[in-house]
Amino acid sequence: MNNYNWPVYCRIEKGLLGSITDTILNQFCNKKFIIVSDEFVFNKYACIIKKQLDEKDIKNDVFLIDNSSYENALKIGEKALSEEYDAIIGIGGGKVNDTCKYAAFISKKEFYTIPTTIANDGVCSPIAVLKMKDGFTKSIGTKLPTAIFVDIDIIKDSPTELIKAGIGDILSNYTAIYDWRLASKLGKENSNDFALLLSDMAFNMINNMQKGEKIKEDNFITQLSEAVVLSGIAMNIAGTSRPCSGSEHLFSHTIDRLYNKGNLHGYQVALGAIVSAYLQNRDYQMLINLLKRYNINVSPDNLKLNYEEFIDCWMHAKESRKNRYTILNEIEDEELNTKLKEIYNIIKGEI
Repeated sequence: MNNYNWPVYCRIEKGLLGSITDTILNQFCNKKFIIVSDEFVFNKYACIIKKQLDEKDIKNDVFLIDNSSYENALKIGEKALSEEYDAIIGIGGGKVNDTCKYAAFISKKEFYTIPTTIANDGVCSPIAVLKMKDGFTKSIGTKLPTAIFVDIDIIKDSPTELIKAGIGDILSNYTAIYDWRLASKLGKENSNDFALLLSDMAFNMINNMQKGEKIKEDNFITQLSEAVVLSGIAMNIAGTSRPCSGSEHLFSHTIDRLYNKGNLHGYQVALGAIVSAYLQNRDYQMLINLLKRYNINVSPDNLKLNYEEFIDCWMHAKESRKNRYTILNEIEDEELNTKLKEIYNIIKGEI
């Protein structure tokens, strides 16, 4: 029997922050907390949590970070252990979430995440992307948060571009699922039907939204938040990022590795998903239409990629993870180059 690590609590609703410590104290038996945030988010949101804990005379300490470094995660984990804190409360974006996930993992403490953005599916993933001492980032296996608290009002207050990036990251499930099934069919690795189901459900939650829905409406934020949680759980069940990461992610990783354009991850994988769907001989137009519906511009021009860079990233994408079998392994270089020219011209004409 597989022993999966599940979040034991997940709440997505408006106005959570105002009474969040009551919810934590009612649900869990912890009495000593480390609050992790960055300076901006602390002054705007996390200070409210500290004030609530202070008013209840609950022991707490604050650890502010400015990046998601391996060193910061170790410091927080060591502090939690040596000073016998019960749990880590992380409130912020991806850098706070990733740092806290690994700190909680190494210290074996509970971790309660309060995301301020949903720009990707890392909110509930078993992976932390941390910066190492050599300046490079590394994806490290961790555990999922113990509890997830998504305050819809906080997410609505985040930059629109970050919400759009979250949509883009979920769209990549569409092509990642195909790539994982392809690898499984050819005996390259085993897939997991339940993980695939959850990943597909997450994609369909966004794909099937009513056309009039606005991305900053409560219902849309709720659906997107649920989708990123489902994607994270899918990866945990799979024991790999495979249900949500295929050839489209290899493309994005290669952009970062070769050119470092500074784009939002969700935008890059969304562009990658359009191209991957074309290479997979599937409905890429559906993805283009969905992105247009929410005014998400993932054209190469908008991502600061010229034609040569676009082609180069795809031609070298397999090198990003050589053990990850995708549709790219099925196409010879000459044919791939031809297909990339075709889809590049299609994208230029439609986005």
